Amino acid sequence: MALMERSMDADLQEYDKLQQQLDIDKATIRQEIQSLQQTLASERLLRQDKLEYEALAKTVNTYPSKLNTQQKLDFVQIELDNLKEEELRLDFELEMRNKQVQLLLQSIFDLKTTLLEEEEEKATTPEPQKSSNSNSGNLLWADENPTGDDRDVSNIEAMDITT
Repeated sequence: MALMERSMDADLQEYDKLQQQLDIDKATIRQEIQSLQQTLASERLLRQDKLEYEALAKTVNTYPSKLNTQQKLDFVQIELDNLKEEELRLDFELEMRNKQVQLLLQSIFDLKTTLLEEEEEKATTPEPQKSSNSNSGNLLWADENPTGDDRDVSNIEAMDITT
């Protein structure tokens, strides 16, 4: 029996060693599993970040480049400056035209006033006597109008109408 007991003790010690080795292997495997789970979680985050980056890259690529956008912006700014200059030029021209129209209207008013004064003056003054020159019949005086219309002839002193 002693032999059997020794054999059983040896088997028990062997089993204890195997059990301890299994426990150590279990602990190692559990640590490895935890490490792999952490690696898996970080890899999933990395993959999610990459997918998000790709989606953002696609969105960004739908827009024109900074260089193209800056060139377009510069072109639009130049056009805007040109339009502002054109607006200033046109405003100046409009102001000048308005002044010209005002001057024209004032001149027309002054001419009407002058014509009315001359008509009143004609109506109140008698016709001058004609001189006894040989060609006095062919001369017109300042208040005589050779055409018969109402044009201003006040600047004509005397002119020979024989020619």
